[in-house]
Amino acid sequence: MKTYSVFKVMPYLVQLVIYGIGLTATGCFAQTATNKDALSARDIRDSVTESVKYPANISSSYWYKFTAETDTLLIFDIVPFDPANDYDFSVYKCVNANCALDIKNKKLNYIRICESVNYDKMGSTGLSPSATQARVGAGPGYGYAAALPVKAGETFYLKVIWPYEPNWQKGFKIYLYNLWPKKPKRFTSIPVVKAKEIIIQNLLFETSQSTLLKESYPALNALADQLSAQPTTTIEIKGHTDNVGDDIKNQLLSEKRAKAVFDYLISKHISANRLSYKGLGGKEPIANNDTEDGRSKNRRVTFTIISK
Repeated sequence: MKTYSVFKVMPYLVQLVIYGIGLTATGCFAQTATNKDALSARDIRDSVTESVKYPANISSSYWYKFTAETDTLLIFDIVPFDPANDYDFSVYKCVNANCALDIKNKKLNYIRICESVNYDKMGSTGLSPSATQARVGAGPGYGYAAALPVKAGETFYLKVIWPYEPNWQKGFKIYLYNLWPKKPKRFTSIPVVKAKEIIIQNLLFETSQSTLLKESYPALNALADQLSAQPTTTIEIKGHTDNVGDDIKNQLLSEKRAKAVFDYLISKHISANRLSYKGLGGKEPIANNDTEDGRSKNRRVTFTIISK
């Protein structure tokens, strides 16, 4: 089976703050050490959502660990966010305290595996009571392996794999059934989190103008490189000023400075369809305008990630 990896995020030369979006997922721009292999498998007790974002040095798979609390039939669905995506999986039964290490060293074999894909089921796969095979090979097919009888206290490892290039997999959700009579309480709603503005550091203009100084180029080049590496990402650029002077002139200046960044990114072959800009003048200060330091912080250009 082929494996692939997606891009490793290059460091921003900007102030980057990543906020969660209400999903139990890995980071938006890079995968952490959690669930990269059996030894770091993620303990789960409920359905789980994962976005697929991997550094180049980690193979294209996620690992999970779970324990049944009752005798039951293990069934689950792995449902892609994009029906065109393809995910495979294998299931291992833990037989001793060293089972994770045994799995990593290939001393413990899987008890269920499915490498088939069924696009009639929107690309989903998993264990099904209606399936009969413990192993389902590669190629078009039913897409499900046979459900697994389990006993209370038994621990299992699940590996989810995506086998194909290019970097097109968008993520998936695993729906686990029957394992826990008393599952953890779920959130009934997800708070709406406002997208965070990211300040472009070391961005300099001529005084009271929108002409970029050459000292700004490294930060803008880094942003352009990042957008090139993430060809589906769209951003909104915002210009801000302090509160000194005429409000209308400040708004116009902030808009021109945002457009200067917009134009620079286009000159670096970033599509205008992925960019937008606006000026807010001094309407959204982040510091006290009564001091020079505060006013300096308020004079800034930021961007917000609209979509990834």
